[in-house]
Amino acid sequence: MSSPTPAPPALEIGALAKYNPHLWSATELRAIFVARNRELELALDTVRAATKSHSAGQHLLITGMRGMGKTTLLLRLALAVEDDAALSGAWLPLRFPEELYTVATLGEFWARVWGVLIDHLAAQGVATQALDDELQRLDTLDAPQRAQRALTLLDEWCAAQDRRLILLVDNTDLLLDNLAAADPAREHAKARRGDSPALWGLRDVLQRTPWLLWIGGSYQPLEASGNYGDAFLDFFRLIELRPLSLPETEAALLALACAFAATRERTADSAEAEMRSALAANPARLKALRDLTGGNPRAMAYLYELFLTGGTQSLRADLERMLDAVTPLYKHRLEALPPQTRKVFAHLMEAWDPVAAGEVARAAHLSTATVSTHLARLQRDGLIDSLPSPRRRSRYQASERLFNVWYLMRLAGRSLRVRLHWLVEFLRLWYGDSLLTQQIGAMRCRLAEGGPCGHADLLYARALSLTDATDASAASLAWQVFRIARNTPALAPLFDDVKEPRFTQAADYLSRFEALRPLLEASPHAADDDERRRWADDVQGALFLSLAAKERVASASLSRSEFDAWTQVFAEEARHYEARLDADAWRRVRRSVLDGAFFPDCPIPDLAVTQLQGPFAGDARAHWFALNLVLPRLDNPGQRAAIEEYLAQCGDDAAARNLLGNVLSSGAHASPAEAEAAYRKAIELDAKSAHAWNGLGNLLQDHLARYDEAEAAYRTAIELDPQSAAPWHNLGKLLQDHLGRYDEAEAACRKAIELDPRSAHPWNGLGKLLQDHLARYDEAEAAYRKAIELDPKFAYPWNGLGNLLQRHLARYDEAEAAYRKAIELDPKFAHPRNGLGNLLKSHLAHYDEAEAAYRKAIELDPRLAYPWNGLGNLLQDHLARYDEAEAAYRKAIELDPRLAQPWNSLGNLLQNHLARYDEAEAAYRKAIELEAKSAAPWNGLGNLLQDHRARYDEAEAAYRRAIELDPKHPYPQANLARLLAVRGERESAAAVFRTTLEMTGKGDDALRLQANLWLGNRDAAAVALLALAGEASAVPRGLAFQRIAEQCFECQQLGLGTALAQLMDDNNYRQFLLPFALALRVVNGDDAALAAVAPEYHAVTREIVARLRGARTTRAQ
Repeated sequence: MSSPTPAPPALEIGALAKYNPHLWSATELRAIFVARNRELELALDTVRAATKSHSAGQHLLITGMRGMGKTTLLLRLALAVEDDAALSGAWLPLRFPEELYTVATLGEFWARVWGVLIDHLAAQGVATQALDDELQRLDTLDAPQRAQRALTLLDEWCAAQDRRLILLVDNTDLLLDNLAAADPAREHAKARRGDSPALWGLRDVLQRTPWLLWIGGSYQPLEASGNYGDAFLDFFRLIELRPLSLPETEAALLALACAFAATRERTADSAEAEMRSALAANPARLKALRDLTGGNPRAMAYLYELFLTGGTQSLRADLERMLDAVTPLYKHRLEALPPQTRKVFAHLMEAWDPVAAGEVARAAHLSTATVSTHLARLQRDGLIDSLPSPRRRSRYQASERLFNVWYLMRLAGRSLRVRLHWLVEFLRLWYGDSLLTQQIGAMRCRLAEGGPCGHADLLYARALSLTDATDASAASLAWQVFRIARNTPALAPLFDDVKEPRFTQAADYLSRFEALRPLLEASPHAADDDERRRWADDVQGALFLSLAAKERVASASLSRSEFDAWTQVFAEEARHYEARLDADAWRRVRRSVLDGAFFPDCPIPDLAVTQLQGPFAGDARAHWFALNLVLPRLDNPGQRAAIEEYLAQCGDDAAARNLLGNVLSSGAHASPAEAEAAYRKAIELDAKSAHAWNGLGNLLQDHLARYDEAEAAYRTAIELDPQSAAPWHNLGKLLQDHLGRYDEAEAACRKAIELDPRSAHPWNGLGKLLQDHLARYDEAEAAYRKAIELDPKFAYPWNGLGNLLQRHLARYDEAEAAYRKAIELDPKFAHPRNGLGNLLKSHLAHYDEAEAAYRKAIELDPRLAYPWNGLGNLLQDHLARYDEAEAAYRKAIELDPRLAQPWNSLGNLLQNHLARYDEAEAAYRKAIELEAKSAAPWNGLGNLLQDHRARYDEAEAAYRRAIELDPKHPYPQANLARLLAVRGERESAAAVFRTTLEMTGKGDDALRLQANLWLGNRDAAAVALLALAGEASAVPRGLAFQRIAEQCFECQQLGLGTALAQLMDDNNYRQFLLPFALALRVVNGDDAALAAVAPEYHAVTREIVARLRGARTTRAQ
């Protein structure tokens, strides 16, 4: 194993922060210099080329913004020349201070060159007394003589030593500016600086002197400013220092780590490893550093420590330290700009997001053309970037985001809101989610412990809370800051944010809450101050009262007896809650209410979750109690967040896992897989938890269709807690809805009632069982009404009663009232809307209202298939909107592929209205597959096979299967009778028609018409036609109308067409029935019948004739 690389000599971080490369050792400089090697090679190539020439070389100017590394490159170039034997033998690099403030004339400059040469030789141990004497004599000469004598001395020394000089002159632009400004020839002239004789004299020397090579640094090319264009136009070869790329940024960080390892008491190897680890752990941080600094090496050096540590100090200290460090750099950049360019740049930096030239122009009160000129210069200087815009107009932002942050935090508007906004943006850019989470956690602890906290600390805390690094902890921090800052006017803007109206609501709640105390303490019934405080605490701290109720108590003029009654209520509250949990936990929850830290009736769901995080830290029982107080007021995501926060703070707990399972298995955000995991975790933590087994059974029954497992779960819950009614009730539901074991279901329901006779739920379940499966309708009604008596606000038994009254007792007005009561009690309950739609459609003929009811049910529960099926039936049977009906059925099938009804209804639609018979047959057979014991699809299939496929044997088998499944259903009987009649089996047909008549009831007039007409009962047939025609005339094109058209088709098929036409002629609705009677006569050969009636009857008659001659008609459902 190789030994660790020794660390370079220690460098104080203060020196690094000042960024003064002149103070670095050669070893440190070599170690740090990694990002500008290409530029270094270009400069060395210039020196090598000059070495081979006997004439003046090509002088070099390195350009770049301050901080881009010009000084470092010049110093590193000097080391590279000294390290190269060939170059060091030919050249002596002379390093000059970065700022030559005292040099104003060429005489002073060349004398300074002579002095720097002497300093260099002295540092090498060379005797310099004679040279120093010459330097002193130079001071006695005037400027022109001093310049000429200094050049002569330099020429003689170079000739004697056979070496040439490289002048490393940083800030060349400022030096030349000084020389031009002090030129006596310009004192009384307004000539350009490019006309300065001093500059032309310098250029002349550099052009004709082979022993001089000027390599300088400049903020920008000299030509750019126009100050020296004439003298130095295209004179220097340029090397531009561009911002560091991402790989160069990484290399620079690694070099800094190695170079300054000793300051962190590490070896170079360990420091590099630490930096690589930091880069790997936070890869996004590298890009953030590059974006913040704009690739500027000096700004990068300022951020180096903060990057490596990730901000181990307080966030405020980190940022303030960084802003202090970069202030000299950024102030210099601003001050170096011409006034109007600086103004444009400043207005641009007042925004964080990119802005267009027009926006800057409006802010600066300048023309857009003028601003565009300055923006072009700023972009050329590398201070801003141009970003593409969708509108093809460029938008601009500062190249260094740190420059932007510095300006906004130090020089922009001083309002707290402005500072807060930009601070948040910086935090989001600089800190990753994990680091922000750490910072948020540390700040939360600090505020919770009540440490010193000034305005600046709260500003940083609020900014942290707005970064959204982690919703729960950030929201909790925001609530902590809000409670501290809300009574301080100077800090009010911290929460003046329309995106967070919860704080406006919280402020209103707290103001109302705090206003209670003076009212309560003014009670005339309290004997002394202690009793007044106790009375105020009792009312304000009451967990069962809403804020509005507390306000009513506080503002009421209570009598003595009322005051005493309330006092007794509060005492009973204390006893009740202390019995449910330990006294300390109850007192802690109550104290949090009194302190305004916890709202037991919080009207803001997300704030309710937030409030649970702070006040009850470390006290699981108090947290659990508070959680159960607010949980009913939260929506599903809020409940989940609150429970998960409890688990995070208080550890795994069976009751909480069970509660989480309940939340995850209900509502629009249900997640059955996660719910099952929660229940099974609860059981793992407490195998004797009957609640968890019962919840698991509900999940398996309602969401996962694993019915055998559900039954086992319920029976385990019953075994663990035989006195609990809930698993018995749920088992009864499972047995009746999914397992078809109705006697056992009834026993389970009655057991639940026995265990909890005051609960309405098992009575409701029993009513449903008696109605849907046991046909004991009177008992069913009694059960529903018992449930309503026990809980008048329970919507479910009202809905069940509505179904019973509609489907089985034909008490339609009462059914409507029951549905509307259910809707009133629970406006978000979809099922009574669906039942009401069925009632309005099938029995009350209010079709528009029916459609509205179905669509409202769909809106309330988009996952429910039944209202889609009911809507399809309405659209098919009554509104003749067949394409919409098909879409509705297919939506019902999509929502519940196991539901047979929409498949059967779709089969009817495809057969009777869309003439897609193959699809219709497939739909019927799918319905039969899903619900083999349903007669309706067998009946529809029989109609299809008889009327459209002439497969009579199969049709007869289908009808007989329908009759077998539902012997009391008259439609399969009537259709079988018609089939037998068509096949010539008249006696059999007559027998079945007689059976049909025995089964018909209300609404079966079409069947009575056909059966009686076949059997020769003309008077009975006339009565049936009268009822059918009366209903059809009231709702043209409705179901009854379609039934008449159907009877025309079927009676014609049976040879009864003329007899039916005669009945129509004698009917009280003969005018309404005239088109049907005419059509029957036409198809039976009386072509002249149509000519004898008014023309307005012709169209509808021809339509019916077409249907009788082959078009398909609506079948019996």
